[in-house]
Amino acid sequence: MVFSLLLFVAILFSDEQDSGISNIHYGGVNVSAEVLAHKPMVEKYAKDHHIAYTDRKDLLQKPEIIELFKMRIDTLQQEFAHYEQIKRFTLLPEPFSMEKGELTNTLKIKRSVLIKNYAAEIEKMYEE
Repeated sequence: MVFSLLLFVAILFSDEQDSGISNIHYGGVNVSAEVLAHKPMVEKYAKDHHIAYTDRKDLLQKPEIIELFKMRIDTLQQEFAHYEQIKRFTLLPEPFSMEKGELTNTLKIKRSVLIKNYAAEIEKMYEE
């Protein structure tokens, strides 16, 4: 697929919580992801497919873009068991940063901070 670099990073969560930090547990648990899109590739896709948008947040909410990511995620997880697969995802408009406390100085992701910073987005993925 042309958009192999479409996904920049995906942080996985489950609907089971342990000490306030999401862990992936298998066996009937819905796995979700916060996905950072590769900005140049998404914007190129939008331009090539004549998708109008006002800003990055608007672009990532377009049904065509969401479907593009859904297809790519589904392709990447074809060999996973159903219970291991991402069921829901949210496209984030901004990359994680040290300024927001989401990354260490060695650029490792701080899951507990992400859970706090994106609590509303994570909760929304688990609404029925």
